[in-house]
This record gives sequence, structure tokens and C-alpha cells, in this order.
Amino acid sequence: MSHGSHSGHGGHSHGGGGHESGGGGHSHFGVACSGDHGNQQNVVEEVVVNDIYTAASLGNLEMVRNFIEHDNIDVNQRKSDGTTALHWAAFKAQYNVVRYLVDKGAEIEVDSTEEKNTPLMWACIGGDLRVVHLLISKGADATKKRYTWL
Repeated sequence: MSHGSHSGHGGHSHGGGGHESGGGGHSHFGVACSGDHGNQQNVVEEVVVNDIYTAASLGNLEMVRNFIEHDNIDVNQRKSDGTTALHWAAFKAQYNVVRYLVDKGAEIEVDSTEEKNTPLMWACIGGDLRVVHLLISKGADATKKRYTWL
């Protein structure tokens, strides 16, 4: 199993929060699929979801809900880099997970430790305007700026 990293924005990296498949693949609730359309073979790799960050990045609302409501994981729990499940859901354009996390009290203006970026900034990088609008409507500060690449 490999966890991809997203780079190309001023040298920063968003690795370890979930599985990114390359080559035109896509992710679904714990299973990442990528196809080599040249020879019609599909490669299926099971993604182990053992934390709220991976579940959030994959858009697995049922698992995120289970982590919070049954395992009593704090909705604002941070990884070592300071990111939260909301950062990962926002970056991966997981609208329903973002809405759930915010409704459960996720901090919207929480900065990551390394880059000092908020979930809104990560949503902008992810490129889903629905997530961006949702976060702004819930109080995210659209005037904050950290790096020139944003």
C-alpha cells in the first residue's frame, strides 16, 4: 500500500492523509482503483482506513461518523503536522464529510502546524467551489493569506 503525496504548490506536500491514485484513477470508500486503459487491465489496491483523516479524505462519511460518535475521537484531533479531518475532507472535496464535521463542531479557522493553512485554504487547493462556499458560509475567513502560491 502506498500513500501518495500532492505537490507542486510552492514545494509543499499533502501526503499521508489518504490515498491518491495516479494515472487517471479514482478512490472509493476504502478501495482505490486505477486503470491502464491501453490494455484494459484494472489494478485494485485496498486502502486500509484506520484513522479519521484517511476516512475523511476518502469521503467515507459512515466511518468518520463512527470514529466520532462511537470511538469518541475528538472532531478537532490533529495529526503531527497540525492538520485535522476537516483539512483532509476539504482538500479532497468531500462535501458531505466537510458538512458533517462542521456540524459536529470542527474548528474552521484551525491552522496546520507546518504551513499555517486553514481548511478553507486546502479547499481552494482542492478546487471544489461547493466546499469553499460551505466553509465561508460557516465562518471561514476568506481574507487570510499565508503563502503567495495561494
